[in-house]
Amino acid sequence: MRHLTSNYSRQLDIDDLRGELDRILSFALSSARDVEAKADEILNSLEPASDEEVSAFRDYILTKGRTPEWNIVIARIEKGELTWREIVDGDCERDSDVLDAMRSTPRMSLQATAEPTEYDTGANPNRETGHPRSHYHNDDDDYFEGFSVRA
Repeated sequence: MRHLTSNYSRQLDIDDLRGELDRILSFALSSARDVEAKADEILNSLEPASDEEVSAFRDYILTKGRTPEWNIVIARIEKGELTWREIVDGDCERDSDVLDAMRSTPRMSLQATAEPTEYDTGANPNRETGHPRSHYHNDDDDYFEGFSVRA
C-alpha cells in the first residue's frame, strides 16, 4: 500500500510541475507576443530614411564598409532583387544575406557614413581616437590578437 501511495504522490508532483511549466511557457509566449507587437508599433512610427541617408549608407558600403558578405547583397541589388532603400528602411530584416552583411560591419551606423569625428579611427590606424590605448589597437580584434589561452 505504501508503494501505491508514493507513486500517486510522485504523479501529483509531476502533474503540478507540468502545470507550472505550462503556466510559465504561456506567460513567456504572451510576453514575447507583446514585445513583438510593441516593436512593430515603434518601427511603424519611425520616419523613413531620407534619400541623403540612403545615399550615404550606400556610399559607405561601396567604399570602406564593403565586406565579402556585402558583395553577396550588392550582387542581389544589381540583379534587382533588393534595393538600398529596402535595406536602410529595415524591410529586409529577415533576409539572411542582409543580416549576415549587417553583422559583418558591427561598427557601422549612418553616423559613420558622415564626416569623421575626433573619435573616428578612419583609415589611419595611428590616428589618436581618444581612447588611451588607441595608438596600439584599432579594434577589439587587434587588441585580443596578442592574447592566447593556454591550459
